[in-house]
Amino acid sequence: KYFRQGTQDIAEYRRTPSPLPVAIKGFFSNEFISALIQKELEHCPPDLARNRLDEALEAALKLDHRAGNLLNRRRIIENLLCNTDSLCVTFAHQVVAPGWLHRLLVSSVNTRRSITFKMGRCHYPGDEFDVSLPINVLRNMPESNVLSSLSITVSKNVPDECCQAITHALTTCTSLRKFELTASEPLTTTIDIPLLTNLRELTLGFVRLRPQSLHSILRTAEGITLACCHMLQQQTAQDAEQPDCLKSWASALRQNSRIRHLRMHRFSFQLQDPEGLDEFVEALSTRSTLEHLSLGRQVLSVQNECFEFKWKACHMRKLGGMERLRFLEIDGMERGSGLFQALLAPRPCNLRELKVRNEIAVSESDFRELLDFLCDPSCKIRDLSYWFPFRFDITFDNTSIINQQYRSLMNVLKDENVSLRQPINIFGISQTSHMEFEFWCWMNRHCPNRLKLRRAELTFALADEIAEFALKGDFDDDSASAIFSLVKSTCQNWAEGSSQG
Repeated sequence: KYFRQGTQDIAEYRRTPSPLPVAIKGFFSNEFISALIQKELEHCPPDLARNRLDEALEAALKLDHRAGNLLNRRRIIENLLCNTDSLCVTFAHQVVAPGWLHRLLVSSVNTRRSITFKMGRCHYPGDEFDVSLPINVLRNMPESNVLSSLSITVSKNVPDECCQAITHALTTCTSLRKFELTASEPLTTTIDIPLLTNLRELTLGFVRLRPQSLHSILRTAEGITLACCHMLQQQTAQDAEQPDCLKSWASALRQNSRIRHLRMHRFSFQLQDPEGLDEFVEALSTRSTLEHLSLGRQVLSVQNECFEFKWKACHMRKLGGMERLRFLEIDGMERGSGLFQALLAPRPCNLRELKVRNEIAVSESDFRELLDFLCDPSCKIRDLSYWFPFRFDITFDNTSIINQQYRSLMNVLKDENVSLRQPINIFGISQTSHMEFEFWCWMNRHCPNRLKLRRAELTFALADEIAEFALKGDFDDDSASAIFSLVKSTCQNWAEGSSQG
Protein backbone atom coordinates (compact mmCIF):
# COMPACT_ATOMS: atom_id res chain seq x y z
CA LYS A 1 0.00 0.00 0.00
CA TYR A 2 2.82 2.38 0.82
CA PHE A 3 4.45 1.96 -2.60
CA ARG A 4 1.31 1.60 -4.67
CA GLN A 5 1.75 2.16 -8.37
CA GLY A 6 0.62 5.37 -10.03
CA THR A 7 0.90 7.68 -7.06
CA GLN A 8 1.30 11.21 -8.42
CA ASP A 9 1.00 13.20 -5.20
CA ILE A 10 4.60 13.82 -4.13
CA ALA A 11 3.38 15.75 -1.10
CA GLU A 12 1.92 12.49 0.20
CA TYR A 13 5.37 10.91 0.21
CA ARG A 14 6.84 13.92 1.98
CA ARG A 15 4.20 13.72 4.71
CA THR A 16 4.63 9.98 5.23
CA PRO A 17 7.67 8.83 7.26
CA SER A 18 9.88 6.28 5.59
CA PRO A 19 9.55 2.76 7.05
CA LEU A 20 13.28 2.13 6.61
CA PRO A 21 14.64 3.37 10.00
CA VAL A 22 12.07 1.30 11.89
CA ALA A 23 12.76 -1.75 9.75
CA ILE A 24 16.53 -1.44 10.25
CA LYS A 25 16.21 -1.20 14.04
CA GLY A 26 13.65 -4.01 14.11
CA PHE A 27 13.81 -7.72 13.33
CA PHE A 28 13.17 -7.49 9.60
CA SER A 29 15.44 -9.42 7.27
CA ASN A 30 18.11 -7.73 5.17
CA GLU A 31 16.32 -8.93 2.01
CA PHE A 32 13.13 -7.16 3.08
CA ILE A 33 15.05 -3.94 3.90
CA SER A 34 16.89 -4.09 0.54
CA ALA A 35 13.50 -4.32 -1.18
CA LEU A 36 12.33 -1.23 0.72
CA ILE A 37 15.45 0.66 -0.38
CA GLN A 38 14.80 -0.26 -4.00
CA LYS A 39 11.18 0.86 -3.72
CA GLU A 40 12.25 4.22 -2.30
CA LEU A 41 14.58 4.71 -5.26
CA GLU A 42 11.89 3.73 -7.76
CA HIS A 43 8.95 5.73 -6.39
CA CYS A 44 10.40 8.85 -4.77
CA PRO A 45 11.92 11.87 -6.52
CA PRO A 46 15.75 11.81 -6.33
CA ASP A 47 16.05 14.54 -3.66
CA LEU A 48 13.39 12.96 -1.45
CA ALA A 49 14.89 9.49 -1.90
CA ARG A 50 18.32 10.75 -0.83
CA ASN A 51 16.88 12.38 2.28
CA ARG A 52 15.04 9.20 3.26
CA LEU A 53 18.05 6.98 2.66
CA ASP A 54 20.26 9.42 4.61
CA GLU A 55 17.92 8.96 7.60
CA ALA A 56 18.07 5.21 7.17
CA LEU A 57 21.89 5.25 7.07
CA GLU A 58 22.03 7.35 10.24
CA ALA A 59 19.72 4.86 11.98
CA ALA A 60 21.88 1.92 10.85
CA LEU A 61 25.10 3.53 12.14
CA LYS A 62 23.48 4.01 15.56
CA LEU A 63 23.15 0.25 16.09
CA ASP A 64 25.16 -1.22 18.97
CA HIS A 65 27.92 -3.37 17.52
CA ARG A 66 28.61 -5.05 20.88
CA ALA A 67 25.34 -6.97 20.52
CA GLY A 68 26.15 -7.85 16.90
CA ASN A 69 23.42 -5.60 15.48
CA LEU A 70 25.81 -3.40 13.51
CA LEU A 71 27.56 -6.35 11.86
CA ASN A 72 24.20 -7.92 10.96
CA ARG A 73 23.34 -4.80 8.97
CA ARG A 74 26.70 -4.46 7.24
CA ARG A 75 25.27 -5.31 3.81
CA ILE A 76 22.50 -2.75 4.31
CA ILE A 77 25.04 -0.07 5.31
CA GLU A 78 27.09 -0.81 2.17
CA ASN A 79 23.93 -0.55 0.07
CA LEU A 80 22.94 2.76 1.65
CA LEU A 81 26.43 4.24 1.22
CA CYS A 82 26.18 3.50 -2.51
CA ASN A 83 22.90 5.43 -2.80
CA THR A 84 23.53 8.44 -0.52
CA ASP A 85 25.83 11.46 -0.47
CA SER A 86 25.65 12.31 3.26
CA LEU A 87 27.13 10.72 6.36
CA CYS A 88 25.90 11.22 9.93
CA VAL A 89 27.58 9.19 12.68
CA THR A 90 26.17 9.41 16.21
CA PHE A 91 28.35 8.01 18.99
CA ALA A 92 25.67 6.83 21.39
CA HIS A 93 26.40 3.18 22.18
CA GLN A 94 29.57 1.87 20.59
CA VAL A 95 32.82 2.38 22.44
CA VAL A 96 35.26 1.10 19.80
CA ALA A 97 34.02 1.02 16.22
CA PRO A 98 34.92 -2.18 14.34
CA GLY A 99 37.72 -2.11 11.78
CA TRP A 100 35.47 -2.95 8.85
CA LEU A 101 33.38 0.17 9.60
CA HIS A 102 36.54 2.31 9.63
CA ARG A 103 37.54 1.02 6.21
CA LEU A 104 34.04 1.31 4.80
CA LEU A 105 33.46 4.92 5.88
CA VAL A 106 36.93 6.10 4.91
CA SER A 107 36.54 4.56 1.44
CA SER A 108 33.26 6.47 0.95
CA VAL A 109 34.60 9.92 1.92
CA ASN A 110 35.21 11.02 -1.66
CA THR A 111 31.46 10.63 -2.45
CA ARG A 112 30.11 12.50 0.61
CA ARG A 113 28.74 16.03 0.20
CA SER A 114 27.93 16.34 3.91
CA ILE A 115 29.57 14.73 6.97
CA THR A 116 28.25 15.04 10.53
CA PHE A 117 29.74 13.64 13.73
CA LYS A 118 27.65 13.74 16.90
CA MET A 119 29.59 12.68 19.97
CA GLY A 120 27.25 12.60 22.95
CA ARG A 121 27.86 11.41 26.48
CA CYS A 122 28.76 7.76 27.04
CA HIS A 123 26.01 5.63 28.50
CA TYR A 124 28.26 3.54 30.72
CA PRO A 125 30.77 4.66 33.40
CA GLY A 126 34.35 4.43 32.22
CA ASP A 127 33.42 4.28 28.52
CA GLU A 128 35.43 6.44 26.13
CA PHE A 129 34.57 7.24 22.55
CA ASP A 130 36.67 5.79 19.77
CA VAL A 131 37.92 9.09 18.36
CA SER A 132 40.05 7.19 15.86
CA LEU A 133 37.00 6.84 13.59
CA PRO A 134 36.39 10.60 13.10
CA ILE A 135 40.16 11.17 13.00
CA ASN A 136 40.54 8.62 10.18
CA VAL A 137 37.67 10.16 8.26
CA LEU A 138 39.01 13.70 8.75
CA ARG A 139 42.48 12.73 7.64
CA ASN A 140 41.11 11.25 4.41
CA MET A 141 38.83 14.18 3.60
CA PRO A 142 41.50 15.93 1.50
CA GLU A 143 40.90 13.21 -1.11
CA SER A 144 37.37 14.60 -1.52
CA ASN A 145 36.55 17.33 -4.02
CA VAL A 146 32.78 17.25 -3.44
CA LEU A 147 32.46 17.67 0.34
CA SER A 148 30.69 20.96 1.07
CA SER A 149 29.52 20.63 4.71
CA LEU A 150 31.28 19.37 7.85
CA SER A 151 29.57 19.44 11.26
CA ILE A 152 31.02 18.18 14.56
CA THR A 153 29.11 18.24 17.84
CA VAL A 154 30.72 17.09 21.09
CA SER A 155 29.58 16.94 24.71
CA LYS A 156 33.03 16.49 26.23
CA ASN A 157 36.59 17.47 25.52
CA VAL A 158 38.36 16.07 22.46
CA PRO A 159 42.07 15.21 22.31
CA ASP A 160 44.65 17.39 20.58
CA GLU A 161 45.00 14.75 17.87
CA CYS A 162 41.39 15.27 16.87
CA CYS A 163 41.81 19.07 16.76
CA GLN A 164 44.87 18.63 14.55
CA ALA A 165 42.90 16.38 12.21
CA ILE A 166 40.17 19.04 11.96
CA THR A 167 42.74 21.73 11.14
CA HIS A 168 44.35 19.49 8.54
CA ALA A 169 40.98 18.80 6.90
CA LEU A 170 40.07 22.50 6.84
CA THR A 171 43.44 23.37 5.32
CA THR A 172 43.37 20.88 2.47
CA CYS A 173 39.67 20.33 1.66
CA THR A 174 39.12 23.23 -0.73
CA SER A 175 35.55 22.21 -1.60
CA LEU A 176 34.28 22.87 1.96
CA ARG A 177 31.68 25.64 2.15
CA LYS A 178 30.14 25.11 5.63
CA PHE A 179 31.86 24.16 8.89
CA GLU A 180 30.36 23.79 12.36
CA LEU A 181 32.08 22.81 15.61
CA THR A 182 30.02 23.10 18.79
CA ALA A 183 30.38 21.69 22.31
CA SER A 184 28.00 21.52 25.25
CA GLU A 185 30.73 22.74 27.62
CA PRO A 186 33.98 24.71 27.15
CA LEU A 187 36.72 22.75 25.45
CA THR A 188 40.19 22.74 27.00
CA THR A 189 41.90 21.92 23.72
CA THR A 190 42.63 24.62 21.16
CA ILE A 191 41.53 24.58 17.55
CA ASP A 192 43.49 26.35 14.80
CA ILE A 193 41.34 27.75 11.99
CA PRO A 194 43.36 28.40 8.82
CA LEU A 195 42.58 31.08 6.25
CA LEU A 196 39.53 29.66 4.41
CA THR A 197 38.95 31.68 1.27
CA ASN A 198 36.09 29.48 -0.01
CA LEU A 199 34.17 28.99 3.26
CA ARG A 200 30.69 30.51 3.38
CA GLU A 201 29.32 29.59 6.81
CA LEU A 202 31.23 28.99 10.03
CA THR A 203 29.70 28.21 13.44
CA LEU A 204 31.74 27.72 16.61
CA GLY A 205 30.46 27.14 20.14
CA PHE A 206 32.52 26.75 23.35
CA VAL A 207 35.72 26.63 21.31
CA ARG A 208 39.16 27.98 22.31
CA LEU A 209 40.75 30.07 19.57
CA ARG A 210 44.08 31.71 19.04
CA PRO A 211 43.97 35.37 17.91
CA GLN A 212 45.26 34.49 14.44
CA SER A 213 42.41 31.97 14.03
CA LEU A 214 39.75 34.57 14.78
CA HIS A 215 41.52 37.01 12.47
CA SER A 216 41.37 34.41 9.68
CA ILE A 217 37.65 33.81 10.32
CA LEU A 218 36.69 37.49 10.22
CA ARG A 219 38.73 38.06 7.07
CA THR A 220 37.02 35.60 4.75
CA ALA A 221 33.77 33.89 5.86
CA GLU A 222 30.36 35.05 4.63
CA GLY A 223 28.41 33.85 7.68
CA ILE A 224 30.03 33.80 11.14
CA THR A 225 28.46 32.61 14.40
CA LEU A 226 30.61 32.60 17.53
CA ALA A 227 28.86 31.61 20.76
CA CYS A 228 30.61 31.25 24.13
CA CYS A 229 34.02 31.02 22.49
CA HIS A 230 37.27 31.93 24.22
CA MET A 231 40.15 33.79 22.60
CA LEU A 232 43.59 33.13 23.99
CA GLN A 233 46.18 35.83 24.54
CA GLN A 234 48.48 36.64 21.69
CA GLN A 235 52.06 35.56 22.25
CA THR A 236 54.17 38.68 22.71
CA ALA A 237 57.53 39.55 24.18
CA GLN A 238 57.78 39.49 27.95
CA ASP A 239 56.05 42.47 29.60
CA ALA A 240 54.79 43.61 26.18
CA GLU A 241 51.29 45.03 26.11
CA GLN A 242 48.58 42.88 24.55
CA PRO A 243 47.10 44.36 21.34
CA ASP A 244 43.53 45.63 21.52
CA CYS A 245 41.27 42.81 20.30
CA LEU A 246 38.59 45.12 18.88
CA LYS A 247 41.19 46.88 16.73
CA SER A 248 42.37 43.47 15.53
CA TRP A 249 38.80 42.46 14.68
CA ALA A 250 38.34 45.73 12.79
CA SER A 251 41.51 45.11 10.81
CA ALA A 252 40.25 41.67 9.76
CA LEU A 253 36.76 42.88 8.85
CA ARG A 254 38.13 45.58 6.57
CA GLN A 255 39.56 42.80 4.39
CA ASN A 256 36.23 40.93 4.18
CA SER A 257 34.25 42.14 1.20
CA ARG A 258 31.60 39.42 1.26
CA ILE A 259 30.47 39.04 4.89
CA ARG A 260 26.69 38.77 5.19
CA HIS A 261 26.08 37.44 8.72
CA LEU A 262 27.95 38.13 11.98
CA ARG A 263 26.79 36.87 15.37
CA MET A 264 29.02 37.13 18.46
CA HIS A 265 27.66 36.35 21.94
CA ARG A 266 29.47 35.83 25.25
CA PHE A 267 32.86 35.87 23.59
CA SER A 268 35.53 35.80 26.30
CA PHE A 269 39.08 37.11 26.13
CA GLN A 270 41.94 37.51 28.58
CA LEU A 271 42.25 41.28 28.31
CA GLN A 272 41.29 44.43 30.09
CA ASP A 273 38.49 46.56 28.63
CA PRO A 274 39.32 46.90 24.91
CA GLU A 275 39.24 50.43 23.56
CA GLY A 276 38.99 49.93 19.82
CA LEU A 277 35.20 50.15 19.59
CA ASP A 278 35.29 53.15 17.23
CA GLU A 279 37.43 51.23 14.74
CA PHE A 280 35.28 48.10 15.13
CA VAL A 281 32.02 49.96 14.41
CA GLU A 282 33.61 51.78 11.48
CA ALA A 283 34.69 48.46 9.96
CA LEU A 284 31.20 46.99 10.49
CA SER A 285 29.35 49.96 9.05
CA THR A 286 31.43 49.98 5.89
CA ARG A 287 30.69 46.33 5.05
CA SER A 288 28.26 46.89 2.18
CA THR A 289 27.25 43.19 2.10
CA LEU A 290 26.41 42.80 5.82
CA GLU A 291 22.73 41.92 6.32
CA HIS A 292 22.58 40.28 9.77
CA LEU A 293 24.41 41.68 12.82
CA SER A 294 24.01 40.33 16.35
CA LEU A 295 26.28 41.56 19.15
CA GLY A 296 25.53 40.42 22.69
CA ARG A 297 27.40 40.77 25.94
CA GLN A 298 31.01 39.62 25.98
CA VAL A 299 33.03 38.25 28.92
CA LEU A 300 36.35 39.39 30.36
CA SER A 301 37.77 36.13 31.66
CA VAL A 302 40.41 37.94 33.75
CA GLN A 303 37.77 39.52 35.99
CA ASN A 304 35.09 36.93 35.11
CA GLU A 305 32.73 39.84 34.47
CA CYS A 306 30.55 40.83 31.58
CA PHE A 307 31.95 43.30 29.10
CA GLU A 308 29.33 45.47 27.45
CA PHE A 309 30.00 47.48 24.35
CA LYS A 310 30.05 51.13 25.38
CA TRP A 311 27.90 52.40 22.55
CA LYS A 312 27.82 56.06 21.55
CA ALA A 313 25.30 57.96 19.45
CA CYS A 314 27.83 58.16 16.63
CA HIS A 315 28.08 54.34 16.63
CA MET A 316 24.30 53.97 16.36
CA ARG A 317 24.10 56.46 13.50
CA LYS A 318 26.68 54.45 11.58
CA LEU A 319 24.84 51.17 12.18
CA GLY A 320 21.52 52.79 11.26
CA GLY A 321 23.03 54.01 8.01
CA MET A 322 23.94 50.55 6.74
CA GLU A 323 21.92 50.14 3.55
CA ARG A 324 21.90 46.34 3.37
CA LEU A 325 21.31 45.61 7.09
CA ARG A 326 18.09 43.61 7.57
CA PHE A 327 18.50 42.21 11.10
CA LEU A 328 20.09 43.91 14.11
CA GLU A 329 20.34 42.46 17.62
CA ILE A 330 22.12 44.62 20.13
CA ASP A 331 22.78 45.12 23.84
CA GLY A 332 23.35 48.11 26.06
CA MET A 333 20.92 50.91 25.11
CA GLU A 334 20.91 52.75 28.41
CA ARG A 335 18.19 55.02 29.78
CA GLY A 336 18.36 58.58 28.48
CA SER A 337 21.31 57.82 26.22
CA GLY A 338 19.61 58.91 22.97
CA LEU A 339 20.97 55.77 21.28
CA PHE A 340 17.57 54.63 20.04
CA GLN A 341 16.95 57.98 18.35
CA ALA A 342 20.45 57.95 16.84
CA LEU A 343 19.87 54.46 15.41
CA LEU A 344 16.59 55.39 13.70
CA ALA A 345 17.60 58.88 12.54
CA PRO A 346 19.40 57.68 9.35
CA ARG A 347 16.17 55.84 8.41
CA PRO A 348 17.36 52.22 8.19
CA CYS A 349 14.55 51.41 5.77
CA ASN A 350 15.94 48.03 4.79
CA LEU A 351 15.84 46.86 8.43
CA ARG A 352 13.29 44.07 8.97
CA GLU A 353 13.98 43.13 12.61
CA LEU A 354 15.42 45.08 15.53
CA LYS A 355 16.03 43.05 18.68
CA VAL A 356 17.15 44.85 21.83
CA ARG A 357 18.32 42.48 24.53
CA ASN A 358 17.77 44.82 27.46
CA GLU A 359 14.96 47.13 28.49
CA ILE A 360 14.64 50.35 26.47
CA ALA A 361 13.57 53.57 28.18
CA VAL A 362 12.00 55.50 25.30
CA SER A 363 12.48 59.24 25.75
CA GLU A 364 10.25 61.84 24.11
CA SER A 365 12.80 62.38 21.34
CA ASP A 366 13.18 58.60 20.90
CA PHE A 367 9.42 58.25 20.60
CA ARG A 368 9.07 61.01 18.00
CA GLU A 369 11.87 59.43 15.98
CA LEU A 370 10.11 56.05 16.17
CA LEU A 371 6.85 57.57 14.88
CA ASP A 372 8.64 59.32 12.01
CA PHE A 373 10.43 56.09 11.16
CA LEU A 374 7.20 54.06 11.06
CA CYS A 375 5.53 56.79 8.95
CA ASP A 376 8.23 56.60 6.29
CA PRO A 377 6.69 54.96 3.16
CA SER A 378 9.91 53.01 2.59
CA CYS A 379 9.95 51.54 6.12
CA LYS A 380 10.15 47.73 6.07
CA ILE A 381 10.48 46.97 9.81
CA ARG A 382 8.46 43.87 10.76
CA ASP A 383 9.49 43.12 14.32
CA LEU A 384 10.72 45.60 16.92
CA SER A 385 10.84 43.82 20.24
CA TYR A 386 12.67 41.36 22.45
CA TRP A 387 12.47 39.83 25.93
CA PHE A 388 12.15 43.21 27.65
CA PRO A 389 9.41 45.82 27.07
CA PHE A 390 9.66 49.42 25.95
CA ARG A 391 9.13 51.86 28.79
CA PHE A 392 8.10 55.43 28.11
CA ASP A 393 10.76 57.47 29.91
CA ILE A 394 8.61 59.49 32.34
CA THR A 395 9.53 60.26 35.89
CA PHE A 396 6.27 59.09 37.38
CA ASP A 397 3.46 56.70 36.60
CA ASN A 398 1.21 58.88 34.46
CA THR A 399 -1.44 56.74 32.79
CA SER A 400 -2.82 59.62 30.70
CA ILE A 401 0.59 60.33 29.14
CA ILE A 402 1.16 56.65 28.42
CA ASN A 403 -2.28 56.38 26.79
CA GLN A 404 -1.67 59.53 24.76
CA GLN A 405 1.64 58.26 23.41
CA TYR A 406 0.16 54.85 22.75
CA ARG A 407 -2.74 56.43 20.81
CA SER A 408 -0.24 58.35 18.68
CA LEU A 409 1.48 55.06 17.90
CA MET A 410 -1.83 53.41 17.00
CA ASN A 411 -2.76 56.25 14.66
CA VAL A 412 0.52 55.82 12.83
CA LEU A 413 0.08 52.07 12.62
CA LYS A 414 -3.51 52.41 11.44
CA ASP A 415 -3.04 55.15 8.86
CA GLU A 416 0.62 55.17 7.81
CA ASN A 417 2.42 51.87 8.36
CA VAL A 418 1.92 48.52 6.60
CA SER A 419 5.23 46.82 7.49
CA LEU A 420 4.97 46.02 11.23
CA ARG A 421 3.96 42.38 11.71
CA GLN A 422 4.41 41.91 15.47
CA PRO A 423 3.17 44.18 18.30
CA ILE A 424 5.79 46.19 20.16
CA ASN A 425 6.01 45.08 23.78
CA ILE A 426 5.15 48.28 25.68
CA PHE A 427 5.12 48.37 29.46
CA GLY A 428 1.94 49.64 31.10
CA ILE A 429 -0.64 49.32 28.30
CA SER A 430 -3.87 47.46 28.91
CA GLN A 431 -4.81 44.10 27.48
CA THR A 432 -7.46 45.74 25.32
CA SER A 433 -4.89 48.12 23.85
CA HIS A 434 -2.55 45.24 23.18
CA MET A 435 -5.32 43.40 21.32
CA GLU A 436 -5.86 46.50 19.17
CA PHE A 437 -2.14 46.53 18.40
CA GLU A 438 -2.31 42.85 17.47
CA PHE A 439 -5.25 43.50 15.15
CA TRP A 440 -3.43 46.11 13.07
CA CYS A 441 -0.36 43.91 12.87
CA TRP A 442 -2.61 41.11 11.69
CA MET A 443 -3.99 43.51 9.06
CA ASN A 444 -0.47 44.26 7.86
CA ARG A 445 0.33 40.55 7.56
CA HIS A 446 -2.80 39.59 5.64
CA CYS A 447 -3.75 42.80 3.81
CA PRO A 448 -0.53 44.68 3.04
CA ASN A 449 -2.23 46.74 0.31
CA ARG A 450 -4.90 48.18 2.63
CA LEU A 451 -3.58 51.76 2.44
CA LYS A 452 -3.57 51.65 -1.35
CA LEU A 453 -7.15 50.41 -1.35
CA ARG A 454 -8.12 53.17 1.05
CA ARG A 455 -6.57 55.86 -1.12
CA ALA A 456 -8.39 54.40 -4.11
CA GLU A 457 -11.65 54.68 -2.12
CA LEU A 458 -12.31 50.96 -2.57
CA THR A 459 -13.83 50.80 0.89
CA PHE A 460 -16.04 47.78 0.49
CA ALA A 461 -13.55 45.93 -1.65
CA LEU A 462 -11.13 46.35 1.24
CA ALA A 463 -13.66 45.11 3.78
CA ASP A 464 -14.47 42.09 1.61
CA GLU A 465 -10.78 41.28 1.34
CA ILE A 466 -10.33 41.50 5.10
CA ALA A 467 -13.29 39.20 5.67
CA GLU A 468 -11.94 36.72 3.11
CA PHE A 469 -8.53 36.62 4.79
CA ALA A 470 -10.19 36.25 8.17
CA LEU A 471 -12.04 33.14 7.03
CA LYS A 472 -8.77 31.60 5.87
CA GLY A 473 -6.46 32.83 8.61
CA ASP A 474 -6.30 33.44 12.32
CA PHE A 475 -9.95 34.29 12.97
CA ASP A 476 -12.99 32.00 12.88
CA ASP A 477 -16.15 32.39 10.79
CA ASP A 478 -17.99 34.44 13.41
CA SER A 479 -15.26 37.07 13.34
CA ALA A 480 -15.80 38.12 9.71
CA SER A 481 -18.73 40.44 10.40
CA ALA A 482 -17.03 41.80 13.52
CA ILE A 483 -13.93 42.67 11.51
CA PHE A 484 -16.07 44.38 8.89
CA SER A 485 -17.75 46.52 11.56
CA LEU A 486 -14.47 47.27 13.29
CA VAL A 487 -12.84 48.55 10.12
CA LYS A 488 -15.79 50.82 9.35
CA SER A 489 -16.10 52.16 12.89
CA THR A 490 -12.41 52.83 13.53
CA CYS A 491 -11.57 54.23 10.08
CA GLN A 492 -14.53 56.40 9.13
CA ASN A 493 -12.43 58.26 6.61
CA TRP A 494 -12.21 55.12 4.52
CA ALA A 495 -15.89 55.48 3.74
CA GLU A 496 -15.76 59.21 2.98
CA GLY A 497 -16.18 59.97 -0.69
CA SER A 498 -17.02 56.41 -1.56
CA SER A 499 -19.47 56.09 -4.40
CA GLN A 500 -20.62 52.71 -3.16
CA GLY A 501 -23.63 52.64 -0.86
